[in-house]
Amino acid sequence: MGKYDILFKYIDLLADDAFGELFIDKKNDASEKRRIRLPYIRYTQAVNDFIRDIHLCWEKSGLGDYVRVLNSHGIEWSGESMKNADVDSLPADTILALLFGAVRAERFNEGVLMGFLKNGYIQKWLSGLKRKGEE
Repeated sequence: MGKYDILFKYIDLLADDAFGELFIDKKNDASEKRRIRLPYIRYTQAVNDFIRDIHLCWEKSGLGDYVRVLNSHGIEWSGESMKNADVDSLPADTILALLFGAVRAERFNEGVLMGFLKNGYIQKWLSGLKRKGEE
């Protein structure tokens, strides 16, 4: 079993997934006892499992700082730079850093991961990672 095999199932699992939905608290009224919860994205089980497995895979990789890995290939840890990365010319570890960077970005800007999912970047990177793993 290859070191990235745990991720390849998500190529199919996320293909037909809704990814999640925006949760808006319409039940509570902002009173002392019923405070309104801030809106957040409630991801599907497949996306939550993907997030968990990306973390596991990154930890096992021993690569350390994902931003350093991206920068070493001329990619900034920003949405635009990551989207423009030429996956076919990148080594597998850098593609993993793209995936991990997208997951980490969610902690700082909720909804970023949803954008990467909906616009097909996660699928593109997973497929690229699989191709590199088969070489």
